[in-house]
Amino acid sequence: MVLTITPSVVNIGDTLTYTCTELYPDTEFCVGAHIAATGTTWCVSATSDADGNLTGTYYIGENLRDSAAQIDEFVVQDAVTGGVYQYTPLTIQVAPPPGPGIPKELLILGGIAAVAGLYYVATR
Repeated sequence: MVLTITPSVVNIGDTLTYTCTELYPDTEFCVGAHIAATGTTWCVSATSDADGNLTGTYYIGENLRDSAAQIDEFVVQDAVTGGVYQYTPLTIQVAPPPGPGIPKELLILGGIAAVAGLYYVATR
């Protein structure tokens, strides 16, 4: 069995592509990010084809942010028993969550300008 993922270093919001060969044909598996030390897996269901190959994509969602530092593998597991068939290293880089897109300083200046404008209108 050979499991490959591309890329192996991802950010929150990225999608990786996985391929695993030499599995049982037409069988349901669980694939996903995994913490080896605890056995925790964030998995999605995937079914191998008639030749025992498994391919697909996996989205690195916000739900992984809090555990990203501990996630160290991408795995293919048995969907029934949870036994790991294959694993490969995975690194999730964590950037700060997306903000409103407007720098704090501009918001402050905008607030000051709005108050000054209201004051000007009120005193005319």
